[in-house]
Amino acid sequence: MEIENRKKGVTQGILALWRGWALSNAFIMVILLTSLYLPKVYIPLIALGFLGFLHAMVRRNRLKRAPFCYRVPYTFAWILFWSTLLIILNNVFIQGRYTMEWNGQPYNPDIPLLAVLIIAPVGFFVSTLALIRGTKSSFCVDCEIRTGMDEERGFMGKIFSQEAEYQTAWMVAMWGLLTIIEWTYYFCFFINVNINTPDKFFFIWLPMLLIAISIIYMGIRYSMLWSYYCNDLNMSRADIQGKSQLRFIVICDNKVWLHIPMPEELDADPGTMLRIDTPVKTVQRYQSNITTFEASERFRVITGVKCPEIKKLFVNNDNRMISNISHFAVFFQSPEPLENAAVTGEWFTLDDIQAMHKAHLLAPLFESEMYRLHTVAMAWKTYTKDGKRRYAVKHYKPTFRLSDIPNWNVDFSDPTWMFVARNNEDTHFFRLRKFWNKYITGIGI
Repeated sequence: MEIENRKKGVTQGILALWRGWALSNAFIMVILLTSLYLPKVYIPLIALGFLGFLHAMVRRNRLKRAPFCYRVPYTFAWILFWSTLLIILNNVFIQGRYTMEWNGQPYNPDIPLLAVLIIAPVGFFVSTLALIRGTKSSFCVDCEIRTGMDEERGFMGKIFSQEAEYQTAWMVAMWGLLTIIEWTYYFCFFINVNINTPDKFFFIWLPMLLIAISIIYMGIRYSMLWSYYCNDLNMSRADIQGKSQLRFIVICDNKVWLHIPMPEELDADPGTMLRIDTPVKTVQRYQSNITTFEASERFRVITGVKCPEIKKLFVNNDNRMISNISHFAVFFQSPEPLENAAVTGEWFTLDDIQAMHKAHLLAPLFESEMYRLHTVAMAWKTYTKDGKRRYAVKHYKPTFRLSDIPNWNVDFSDPTWMFVARNNEDTHFFRLRKFWNKYITGIGI
């Protein structure tokens, strides 16, 4: 049953990648086709309808227990938004004030709207910006806050991240090519007396053909991806993703106990990179909830040392793959009990960890753990849940000490604090951004 559920989760996730691409591009095809036959005033209404559909689809997906990656539909929604705005400006202002077109020919009101001349360059610039910003965009940051970093989301998280980047790069190439072709034809060959057969080919059928090819190609790509991961009945290629991982951050005073891989460990697996990580971690059969008592027993089995004080920090759930990662913090008053532990490690200060982060020496999971701990703690100590300052001191920065974690009454799994860290009274346009994120983009709590 577990294997079948994981297989179903992979199938749904891969299908969602193709469905988002196909649906978004199909909307563009409809707009291009209807622009040839309908009056110009109706095209923005159609585009706004598709925009509203994509926006509702993205917002509804955020509320799911196991959301899909809808970065591409979100990008297409912005393409439709800016394209619609420019089409309205063209219909209302440009036609009434200018008698000449871009190519120097007299304006002809009887010519249908050449929507591709607007959509293609808008699509190129929006998708290029999305590609440049990558996971730093507000949409991806919102997803990471809600569901965790790529490494924390497990198998499907990595697939979603990889394919979203690939699809965005494909959009840049497709819209860039169409922009060059369409505007070259418009300036060099188009005569606006009427829309003849070559005009229809370049302005309607050619972009629709390229979009259709992209939909078919993505369909083939994701059917092969599904076959690679799901035709294996044992799901061996993603076997570890159906498990529960336990990770322990070992703290003494304001230092963390970390393991530096030895040369023999790296030589044993040529593909292994030097990544400094917590030495106390394990993988076991899936368990929906691991108590602190069970975790302390696992810690004792791994290290041979009794756990003096333990606190559950947060849990990353990958409901689609039936797996999770439970993060615990273990606190020692002295480093002596760990000197003869079954696993080895060294003590590092926060400054040491920051230096290793800059040198890209830390394991991604450990980096995400420390980032969440620091971000949530600083937000909780500085602001209330609605982003207001706790103290009447602008840009106040409290102290951060790992040894204080047991005394902190903060839920590290609550994504609200991650949003507060990004948008609070000390950020510019706090209330405007809060309103925009809540009611327009749907990003935030």
